[in-house]
Amino acid sequence: MSNLLVISDEIREVSHDLLIAISQSYLSPLEADFVSLSVRKRRTKEIAELLDLPPCEVVRRRRVIQRKIRAVYTYHFKLNYVEFLRFAVKVLPPEKFKCLLLHYVELKALKEISREFGIQPSTAQRWLQSSKMALDEAMGPKSKLRPYLKSFDDIPYLNIRNIRRSAEDARRIADLQVGENTLGEWLTKRFTPESNRNH
Repeated sequence: MSNLLVISDEIREVSHDLLIAISQSYLSPLEADFVSLSVRKRRTKEIAELLDLPPCEVVRRRRVIQRKIRAVYTYHFKLNYVEFLRFAVKVLPPEKFKCLLLHYVELKALKEISREFGIQPSTAQRWLQSSKMALDEAMGPKSKLRPYLKSFDDIPYLNIRNIRRSAEDARRIADLQVGENTLGEWLTKRFTPESNRNH
């Protein structure tokens, strides 16, 4: 990978082809152009001139793009997020697990999550933070699932939508048991007005 677009130590193995594919699927056209130029080893000054941006804006955008690519690659290409959800459903109470699902599986913003539960965004944020702490405590220090804890920090701020999951992954997620229902049944039913009033 070009040293002009270092994503993070743990995903240096990502190929140029996958980097371009991620950028074309999940980033804006301008961000995808930025990645393409970086992969071709264009310097900051050159990118600034070609994209008609000041150099300081190129540096800022590089950090944002790196974070977006790291999030998509880490949570949806490299790691087995179904295993993470299987672990989380055993640790978290139902309301907080469903909050996690909206955050992680559906990539909902805090305002959208709060509307689903009929709670304040600050409460949704507290639920996510307390879920992160509970999962952190339940995991061993060398758990292969630990990188998922970073998702609590990354996902709400990345404005990434429509993660493309394989049919097999979609089926595995839908079949995951959440209380009396499978996750697929829960996602279909979502919250009724009656269940919202219970929270």
